[in-house]
Amino acid sequence: MDKWSYTLFEEKMGKKTSYGFIVGRTLGGKSTLAKAIARNLGINVLDMKASTETVRGELGTEDGPFEGDVPIEKVEANVMDQIDRKLAVNPKAKFIFDGYTHPNHEAFLAFTEKKIGCPEFIICCDAKDASIKTRWQKANEDGEFNEEV
Repeated sequence: MDKWSYTLFEEKMGKKTSYGFIVGRTLGGKSTLAKAIARNLGINVLDMKASTETVRGELGTEDGPFEGDVPIEKVEANVMDQIDRKLAVNPKAKFIFDGYTHPNHEAFLAFTEKKIGCPEFIICCDAKDASIKTRWQKANEDGEFNEEV
């Protein structure tokens, strides 16, 4: 270790949040896998898209819903609040991120490493092009597959 790390110190003292994440392309099966892991292993799913929509609702006013980009800092705060609430009930709770809403993976990793520590696992999830096309057609119900999506 070449510099002091409070997070690493906390981990060595036994205070570590156990988490991992699933990455992959759109319609590659990330959410399906996250739900199966949660159901079978009791791991809490952290859905940053859902957190973004929760924050969007909180930012709305009586005049109307919030429009525009939701600040990522507010989404991160929402996610950390979810983690803190779960850990208050069960200090050994484990988490899995079902994707991320940061502009790129570097920003997501900077957030998780700074606020939570290093992940215990990373799952790269993908599906064959034919499966993705079928999922896209089912979600869009028009039968026409847009190659640009």
